[in-house]
Amino acid sequence: DYQALYDWKKNKHRVRLYFFGSDDQLQLVINDPVENNPTVQGTLRNKTSLMRLYSAWDYRISSTLKHHLSVATGQNKLEFSLGDQLSFQNDVNVITLRDELTWKKSDQFTLRGGFEGEAYLGTIKLKLPQPTRKEGQGGQAPLSTLDIKQTDRDFQFYNPALWLEAQWRPTDNLLLLPGARVDVDTYLGDVAPDPRVNARYTLLRDNEGKPIGTIKGGVGRYSQRPSPDETDATYGNPDLLLEHSAHFSLGYEHSLSQNLDIDVVGFYKHLYGSVSPIDDPILRYDNNGSGRIYGLEVLFRHNLTSRFFGWVSYTLMRSERKDSGAEDYRLFSLDQTHILTMIAQYKLNSEWEIGARFRYTTGNPQTPFVNAIYNADNDVYVPIPGPVNSTRVDAFQQLDLRLDRKWIFNDWMLTAYLEIQNALNRANPEGENWNYNFTQSQVITSLPIIPSIGLRGEL
Repeated sequence: DYQALYDWKKNKHRVRLYFFGSDDQLQLVINDPVENNPTVQGTLRNKTSLMRLYSAWDYRISSTLKHHLSVATGQNKLEFSLGDQLSFQNDVNVITLRDELTWKKSDQFTLRGGFEGEAYLGTIKLKLPQPTRKEGQGGQAPLSTLDIKQTDRDFQFYNPALWLEAQWRPTDNLLLLPGARVDVDTYLGDVAPDPRVNARYTLLRDNEGKPIGTIKGGVGRYSQRPSPDETDATYGNPDLLLEHSAHFSLGYEHSLSQNLDIDVVGFYKHLYGSVSPIDDPILRYDNNGSGRIYGLEVLFRHNLTSRFFGWVSYTLMRSERKDSGAEDYRLFSLDQTHILTMIAQYKLNSEWEIGARFRYTTGNPQTPFVNAIYNADNDVYVPIPGPVNSTRVDAFQQLDLRLDRKWIFNDWMLTAYLEIQNALNRANPEGENWNYNFTQSQVITSLPIIPSIGLRGEL
């Protein structure tokens, strides 16, 4: 990994240049065939690299008008191969641009708007199985039984967008934030106008007039493009359109004391125009899927003081999908009913500081295998899946600890730290690995306890 930063300021101008990149390579030799997957052998290679040059220019035109322009360009490379059986190569040049103006008419009204654009130009070469078309049924079917397809093509994506948002305070207690965004996907030939509005209303103030109780809410439409494999002519349906969702939220935040705040938000998201698998072997997907996500978030925060900072957040959520033509909803593969995070940081003195983080999440849904059929042509067993996402892996729990020691000199500062990830050495489950005939499985666990020591110098 590497990075460099240059920051220049003069009068009404500020220019920033940021260059960064990374290069990772992995190579494994598989000498013994994988159980129930005898064709999986040979040398596995994986290489990823990233390079970006980011530039930004801020110009204060007047006391009420500001201009911001940022441009980033670079290259992504991803290569994967398993012997001569599977391969994936994607080289893409990326250009992104953002140009915006901010006009502050008064303390009561501010208007921001601008243009965003992104361009992707590159080549892609694939020799991979046809992806599992039903979300939640990815799996461990033997490679020899899968339909391997190949493609080799150049591609170009240009996605411009216009956006506008206002901050309007018609009264001291009410703040309105209306806005809109229009995205154009030139590859899909689709346009998405997305209006949005958020609002905040102060219900309570303290003796000094500071807000201590605020009700807030928002509604809006959001859009995104399907994944690349879903719109690929070889693996998916190039005639798909953008996916959409309508977001609704209502919440209340309250200052319990000078340092303690609580924030409660209920939310609902309706998904429509979602990409869904269909039985047509030519089209493979359509835009007739739907979904719903709903729940409650609670944040209890202790604001930063001279020694202590911390917060506790909890989310109760359910995420469901309905495939094209289906009557009933099913769990989404990333659904997590309970999400709990606790963070605390305490400064013992000017030199020593300790911190801790604890995370708990419900395990992700998964699709069990209920039986298997012997495939005599390939001498392997092909699993038969049960109801989609009808079981879950066990819950995830992790405690991380950190200790910092600072030395302050005349012109610079040195920090040494000891960080222990997964301090309880918990074997968190990541999934299951089945035997050759899918009658027994073994839990795949994540990394064990990981201690690390580091130094950081600051001028």
